[in-house]
Amino acid sequence: MANFLVITASSSIGPAVVHLLNEAGHNIFKTARDNSKITPDAYLDATDFDAVEEIFQKAGDLAGVVNCSGSLLLKPSHLTTKDQYLSVIDSSLTTAFATVKAAGKYMTNGGSVVLISSAAAKEGFANHEAIASAKAGIIGLTLSAAATYIMPP
Repeated sequence: MANFLVITASSSIGPAVVHLLNEAGHNIFKTARDNSKITPDAYLDATDFDAVEEIFQKAGDLAGVVNCSGSLLLKPSHLTTKDQYLSVIDSSLTTAFATVKAAGKYMTNGGSVVLISSAAAKEGFANHEAIASAKAGIIGLTLSAAATYIMPP
């Protein structure tokens, strides 16, 4: 039995992650932006680097963290406002970066960090420009973080 942190456990993917970890007998520390879908262990604005670090401290010794935060904006870029674009970047890429940042500081004995991207980042779907930008950033972040934090065998 291990300890896991699920960031935005109320998202569409989050409940499935929580269910699978529960079935495997693990302890789960869940966060959410509100309690309309779940009762979280903590409320979290996952774009706030300091708040994410505080959640890592509260969650304790972790075997892994899953960041389920994100949003989906289906609009062509010429109809997307700057605020909409920044909201998508914040909810996906900024939260992923905050998660990696905190994991690098608090998961010093190893563990897994799961970030969620999208096929839209590689396939070029119509009206997915904002989400594709954010999720492609997550792919780059993941590759760089792996190079930084994974020790060679």
